[in-house]
Amino acid sequence: MKRILAILLLLLMLPLAAAQLEDQKEISQADMKFSATGSLRTVGNVKYINLKLFSFPKSDIFNTVLNVQTSPRAELKEESGEEFYYFIWDPDNIQQDLDTLKYKLNDERLEYSLTAEVKANFILPKVKEKIPFPYLALDKDLRPYTEATPKIDSNESNIKQLANKLASGEDDLYAVVFKFAKYVNNLLEYDRKYLEGTQKASKVLELKRGVCDEYTVLFMSLCRSVGIPVRYISGVAFSNIDDEFNPHSWAEVYFPDYGWIPFDPTYNEYGWVDATHIRLQETQNAEVPSIRYIWEKGDVEGEQPDIQIVMQDEKIGLPNILTSTMWVEKNTIGFDSYNIIWMQLENPNNYYIIPEVALAKSPEIISDNPQYVLLEPRGTELIHWIVRIPSDLDELYSYTYSVESKTMFAAPQKSSFIADKGADILKLSDINKKLKTDISSTAIPKPNLAINIHHPNKAYLDKPFELAVTAVNNGNSAIPDLKICVENECKGAYAGISEEIAKEFQITPTNIGENKIKLYFTGNGIDETHEITLQVKKQTVLDIIIDAIESLFG
Repeated sequence: MKRILAILLLLLMLPLAAAQLEDQKEISQADMKFSATGSLRTVGNVKYINLKLFSFPKSDIFNTVLNVQTSPRAELKEESGEEFYYFIWDPDNIQQDLDTLKYKLNDERLEYSLTAEVKANFILPKVKEKIPFPYLALDKDLRPYTEATPKIDSNESNIKQLANKLASGEDDLYAVVFKFAKYVNNLLEYDRKYLEGTQKASKVLELKRGVCDEYTVLFMSLCRSVGIPVRYISGVAFSNIDDEFNPHSWAEVYFPDYGWIPFDPTYNEYGWVDATHIRLQETQNAEVPSIRYIWEKGDVEGEQPDIQIVMQDEKIGLPNILTSTMWVEKNTIGFDSYNIIWMQLENPNNYYIIPEVALAKSPEIISDNPQYVLLEPRGTELIHWIVRIPSDLDELYSYTYSVESKTMFAAPQKSSFIADKGADILKLSDINKKLKTDISSTAIPKPNLAINIHHPNKAYLDKPFELAVTAVNNGNSAIPDLKICVENECKGAYAGISEEIAKEFQITPTNIGENKIKLYFTGNGIDETHEITLQVKKQTVLDIIIDAIESLFG
């Protein structure tokens, strides 16, 4: 019987690949109307109320904020680096606006509001050079952004060990941060049960679920546990789940010489955020109050402001700044077979970029889709998808499968292949074997320990003194079995990346004259010996007097 060649669109025979780029990720410009409204309820004879509103749009490289209006009139102020609008209800203040004076503060509900226009542009921050990891020359102003907080508990052992495992051998800061963010998105399941309150990061790691706050605090904790400065951003963003704007949080990581770069592990936006993200607050901690207020006499009950965003205008379409080429492993395969869809991505630009790449049309995909690819400046990456052809196709026909890609910052690509009963079958084991031989790791652990030894300038016979040793792990992998030994006494520790270990030893000199003390450092490729030399003498009454004076006056 003569075979009939049938060209069938996948839409007619198999479901399309479910994962596609969300529309908001393709917005290049957006004009939005922002409003925050709230109220205070007074009880009893309240004399005055002062309210600080912290949640409002801020202009930055991504957003321009225009026409801010408040009711009643409020003044923009700053305190300890935080900006806020200052509302005052005080009938005795003759300098206040008339619209404020109309309020009677006794047993009343006082309303306040802030509106603004936000013009957003998609901006791709451009990190042009590789920044070594770990980054050692950290400015003191950034150190608070590497410290643990109640929610960002980066000092917990499960957080530290996971971060060190993920970062082991990596020497590129951008690659480490991307690996952390991608891991968090893959690990956690989005669960609206956690909309109220924020779990601490170590708990999130156990639960493996949460909402944007949980995604963000876990990502931040991984960064901070290896010395990477990161801050918490509270704002709003469009959700394709609800088709509306919702409260949202993400993070910004500090890159030396470039500044703060956004990473949103919830939305899979790495090194950039889409144009619907509006920042309202940026803080070191994850607990961010929207309002604070004080009053005199009586009592006041306040509620968090209700925030609404209305999209007024938008422009769709991001520039094609990447090039891509797609092809298939086999042009003709048999039924009940597998095939590989290959894509080569090229970044002709002189900066890092992490695009989202998806198959928008294909047979059944059994590998990750979409994918997120780290492209170094002027770099090239080869990626793939594995697809499966069913076994129950009609033997009278040959089937032509169309494959289409959708890639951020690149033009769509198309390819095709034929499924025919008489063709060779490509087994999954064959594919996995081929892919395994193509994989090679470039992550190389490089141990590096910075050692400081502190001891007194004077030592006396049979008088014990403290020998303090600090060791900072400046390498790109953990030293889980670090041993610090002074002569025959050893103390162990887990030394994570960028972590400082401090140990003290009590030394009692037993010989007059020159004493040599040896120190040994071992663990995970570290094998170092240090030696200090002390002059030991008998302590006299004059020595005691001099030492006492020095301890008093330095």
